[in-house]
Amino acid sequence: MKKYIADFEVEAHLAVIDEIKCLEFRHPQNAYEVHIKNLSTTPGIELPLLSTQVILESESLKEASQIARDDLQFFLDMLSFVTNSKFSIHCLVRVADWTPGLDMRECLQYKGFPATDRPYPFLDESYLKTIDTLLRTDYDNSVKRALKWFGRGISSIYLDDQFQCFWFVIELLAERFKNVERVPDLCQKCRSPLFCESCQETPKHRPYPKQAIQQLISKLVKGEPEKLFQNLSDIRNGIMHGDEIKAIEKRYSLDVAEMVNIVGNVAWMAIFYSFKMRSGSQKVTVIGRSKFTNETATVCVHYSVGCKGDKDNPRIEDLPMGQISMEIQEQKKEAGEYFSDLNEEKNDSCI
Repeated sequence: MKKYIADFEVEAHLAVIDEIKCLEFRHPQNAYEVHIKNLSTTPGIELPLLSTQVILESESLKEASQIARDDLQFFLDMLSFVTNSKFSIHCLVRVADWTPGLDMRECLQYKGFPATDRPYPFLDESYLKTIDTLLRTDYDNSVKRALKWFGRGISSIYLDDQFQCFWFVIELLAERFKNVERVPDLCQKCRSPLFCESCQETPKHRPYPKQAIQQLISKLVKGEPEKLFQNLSDIRNGIMHGDEIKAIEKRYSLDVAEMVNIVGNVAWMAIFYSFKMRSGSQKVTVIGRSKFTNETATVCVHYSVGCKGDKDNPRIEDLPMGQISMEIQEQKKEAGEYFSDLNEEKNDSCI
């Protein structure tokens, strides 16, 4: 395997002290090294950043970029724990072959660009009127808390965080809609009601929280709600047990990003119908959304470059970096091109 360096920018609430130019950490099993320097840490700056490099061995540039991100994320989680402060990966800048003695070094350089046509020019008074209509309905504190978690799910950038936030919404509101009739316990294998041989009957009880969630999904989802509930439950259990997204996807043959989009829609419907609009109330205007995962367009440039200084002991500061830019061409769009079901009117029906 070859030696590589991955160059990151890390958002941080702590900076390296002035007496130390560079902090260096070596993993106890020599799995990787982490070097930390101040990048933009002037007091009062809007986005304080540390320049952070991960040095490791890997089979290729592409593999090194993913392994380095995983290693750095775990290291930052540990650093957040021991300092009670925020540290998070802002972006991966580049990955380079760090093998000693090279005259030319192979590099991958990354540059992320947000969606160029945001914010979408579609906000008008109709949505404020919708808020007014919803706030005049009968709702309780569980709806307010559900709105909080839904907003956090919309804003989160990590799939597991988004899933958890949307799941919290469903979990909070399931109690509002659950059937109070007693239900039987089900066999874990075939999902049939369990029968007691001694009593010669099927014991029943009021729905547990998990069963209430299943009932809510069945009310909101067409097609195969039981299968969807099982898939969402498997992902939730995997996340709670500390499994990585890739491991969950492999174990259950599921696309977690797709499931996040589905659970986001279920959470939205659960909140909407929680407002319980009265019959005959005016219609409301909402924006339909089929995708909740947050994505960024990233350009990756593959090139080789010479590195100044000592080629046997290279420094990241001596590695030249190219400039990557994006040319934006304005193109007029119709309103419906921004979202699917963009301007959707909902009736006053409820569950």
